[in-house]
Amino acid sequence: MARQQAFSIAGITSLDTLQAVKDSLDKVIAEGGTFGAWKKHMLESGTLNLPKHRLDNIYRTNLQGSYMAARWDRILLTQETRPYIMYDALNDSRVRPAHLALDGIIRRVDDPFWTTHSPPNGYRCRCSIRSLSEHQAKARSGQGKGLNQQPVLDDGTPALPDKGWDYNPSDRLAGIRQAITDRTSQCTGLFIALSGTGKKRHNSPIWCNTANYSGIMMQSLQGYTQAEGKMPEPRPIQGVERLSERLSEGQLFSRFMKEFGGKSELEFTDLIGNQLKIDRNIFLDISGKWKIMKGERAKWLLYTAINIKEPDEIWLESGRHGGVDKLYYLSRFDAGMRDYLQCITVFDRKQSDNGIWSGRTNYATTQTLYLERKRKEIIDSIIKYWRWE
Repeated sequence: MARQQAFSIAGITSLDTLQAVKDSLDKVIAEGGTFGAWKKHMLESGTLNLPKHRLDNIYRTNLQGSYMAARWDRILLTQETRPYIMYDALNDSRVRPAHLALDGIIRRVDDPFWTTHSPPNGYRCRCSIRSLSEHQAKARSGQGKGLNQQPVLDDGTPALPDKGWDYNPSDRLAGIRQAITDRTSQCTGLFIALSGTGKKRHNSPIWCNTANYSGIMMQSLQGYTQAEGKMPEPRPIQGVERLSERLSEGQLFSRFMKEFGGKSELEFTDLIGNQLKIDRNIFLDISGKWKIMKGERAKWLLYTAINIKEPDEIWLESGRHGGVDKLYYLSRFDAGMRDYLQCITVFDRKQSDNGIWSGRTNYATTQTLYLERKRKEIIDSIIKYWRWE
């Protein structure tokens, strides 16, 4: 999830609009096209009614980021024969002083310098990079430029990228990490919507939430990026009854509810204070029919109860479904099988629900790839909302 993947446009909050703009730019990148043609399409379709200079900024910035990510992919493929990179700025009246000071600087491909100084280094940055052989790197060095020189401005201070652009476009999580750093000052505690109050406070958003409860990490975007997006390790678990598929739907439901006290409808407070309404609706499809026996759900039913009570991760997806918030509970268990068990439970809530979350679906599967794909969909959706909000 690089910055160009976590697509954003300042001042525009409509998700449909942002998605339409992103799709149009993806098409330009894949098929080619001009700014004039793209601008005409945006204005005539009514997607973006913005001044020309803003449209130009959106177009240039996002295309340049994508092109430079592709450039890095090619450089990494040839680094054995061309192990050096040279910063290449346009030496004209429009170039920024810091970017001009970087012009001609040469470092090895794996030098940490490129983690922070690889272009684009600002909005509408036109800088690029070139791969060089060792012979070429030495030939281009001298007179304060070239191999391992320090880029400085006329006053002797270090030449730095524009604020918020000190990341490498080839790093798929760099944009998120940078934005998290930029927004850390907004964090004043746990996100209130995850404390069960049903209120939302903008100065305490979801990316601030990194809390441990009974040794279980309730993942946040910050924790997710620190873990490089890896799935949680399966927890060894023994002594959990595997229910017989010969039981009726009603018997299975009663056995599941016994794990929460035995009533057919109840409210349960999760580890971080959310009020969850648990009843038969968590096992019904949209037509009101039982889905508790679908696939292998019956067999692993009691594992899903543990997922609700002691999850590996809880993710909040806010307002992405017609004003309905969703909570996703995810867990992985090592139940002594050849395949690991993945559990997913979903609750949702409208603003009119007085802070109570209602169960919508609950199941387990031995298909690890399914959970990986589902988890990625959930988190990508959260990241888009978070970046655009």
